Amino acid sequence: MTAFQLDKGNSQVTITSITCGPGHGISVGSLGKYPNEGDVSGLVVRDCTISGTTNGIRIKTWANSPGRSAATNMTFTNIVMNNNIRGTSSSEVAVALECSKGIPCQNIYLEDVHLDLSSGKKEATSTCSNVKAKFIGTQIPPPCT
Repeated sequence: MTAFQLDKGNSQVTITSITCGPGHGISVGSLGKYPNEGDVSGLVVRDCTISGTTNGIRIKTWANSPGRSAATNMTFTNIVMNNNIRGTSSSEVAVALECSKGIPCQNIYLEDVHLDLSSGKKEATSTCSNVKAKFIGTQIPPPCT
C-alpha cells in the first residue's frame, strides 16, 4: 500500500498489519477546509510499518478554517517508521506537534517513542506549537515542553 488517507466523516476505523510507502503515509484529513465537514473519530492503527514516506503519520488541519472539525479518540500502537513510535527520521525534527492557536490540540499522549536521525550526525529534535501533550516512557528525541 503506498498511502492511506482517512477523511472527514469517518469513524470507528481499525487498520492493522499494513506496510505503507512510498507516498504520504497514513493521513487523517485534511480537516476544516470547508464548513460543515464531519469529524473523524475512533481510529485505531496498530502493528504497521511505514517506509519511505513524506509524513509518516499525520493529522492535517487547516488554519483559519471556516468550520470546526475534530479528530478524536485516535490510537497509534506499535508503528515502525523506517527513514522518515520507532525507527529513523530523515528530518532533523523527528516529532512535530503543530496545532492551531485558535483551537489547540489537547489530550495528546506519546508513549515510548524512539526515533534516531538517519544521518547519525546529531540528535533528532522535537517541536510543539499550541498543543497539550503528555509524554510517557522512552522519548527519543527528548519531548518538547
